[in-house]
Amino acid sequence: MKIEIRPITEENASVLSIPNDPFLCEGRVVPLFDGSTWDHRIERFPESEVREECFPDENYSFDGMGEGFHGLAVYADGVCAGFAVLYEQWNRWLYLDNILISGRYRGMGLGSALVGACIELAVSLDKIGVWAVCQDDNLRAAEFYFMNGFVLGGMDQPVYEGTKQEGKTDIYLYRRA
Repeated sequence: MKIEIRPITEENASVLSIPNDPFLCEGRVVPLFDGSTWDHRIERFPESEVREECFPDENYSFDGMGEGFHGLAVYADGVCAGFAVLYEQWNRWLYLDNILISGRYRGMGLGSALVGACIELAVSLDKIGVWAVCQDDNLRAAEFYFMNGFVLGGMDQPVYEGTKQEGKTDIYLYRRA
């Protein structure tokens, strides 16, 4: 399979309409903090508690992506299989707002290739690295980030209070360039 990464421009902006696919919630990341260093452990759910979830589609508009936007699309044999949405922010980290690989292309190395391109982009922008946010119970995504060199750098527990997602925690992940 030929893997190619291309910037998202007006010409290929339709890649931003690739829909989200369901994923299994099979466990969660439990953040650990000793007062100076973050670590984590993995808690796997009993089979009776495994459930399928799907994030709502983003409905991105290229013209509305805003200041500091960078987009990368990943192609497999000429077919767009996913994308990354990134933003330059006030700090020296490039924020990975969304990484999406279409379900039928997962597990083929496309996401890792896309992360590599995100790191290259961060270097070209003189950034320290890339950071992302993941829900604690999106274990497959978290394990993907860890496998691709990200480390836990923090968490936000109250963010979902009063919403349908109450009880979940956001974890903050960082990968230096």
